[in-house]
Amino acid sequence: MSEVYCDVPYGPHPGQREVHDNPARFRVLACGARWGKDRCTVNELIRQVVTMAGESHRDGLIPRVLAWYVAPSFPMARQMWAELKHFIPEGLRRVREADRAIEMPHGIVIEVKSADNPNSLVARGLDFLAVTESAMVSEEAWEMALRPRLASPGRGPGGKGGLALLNGTPKGRNWFWRAWMRGQDPLVPEWQSWRWRTEDNPYIDPAEVEAARRDMPDRWFRQEFL
Repeated sequence: MSEVYCDVPYGPHPGQREVHDNPARFRVLACGARWGKDRCTVNELIRQVVTMAGESHRDGLIPRVLAWYVAPSFPMARQMWAELKHFIPEGLRRVREADRAIEMPHGIVIEVKSADNPNSLVARGLDFLAVTESAMVSEEAWEMALRPRLASPGRGPGGKGGLALLNGTPKGRNWFWRAWMRGQDPLVPEWQSWRWRTEDNPYIDPAEVEAARRDMPDRWFRQEFL
């Protein structure tokens, strides 16, 4: 099958580019507010599904490529839904607003899901899983519903298993923290993780970060910005 193209209006900053260039199957972003973790995640999802749509082994898969963008709740998913529709050109998407799904040429389907009811996440295998604000998603949702979706035969690049990009702001030592720690272990090459501060986004005004430092309790500033 010929290569599939999707021209996206997105210019990643250096930190985002580092994430896009990393080949790890499971990538974990622990980021300060406004670093650009969701924009990075949305565009990595689009890049990966378009690339996988061109693989010849997919002829028997229905849909040919399936990706989920999961948020802790549907209200928190609204921005992700808006960004997906912004970055995928109108001529390359058919939007199903009722069930928050986008269909693209070559059999690509992208769905936005809520993790507030893990039982609703039992479904087909996934080629790509994006989770936003992962620290607010329950461990049950990750372990019992989301992680198993990445193990379906034939899914993922080369049919070797689905990919995951998990992002969030740390909130204690939960499953997201353990996933981040796994990404720091050189003996687990399938996992890679990063810690980015708000000020690592070159488009953020440093004066705004300093104003937040003055205005917020130190504990909350460190969690949300550092």
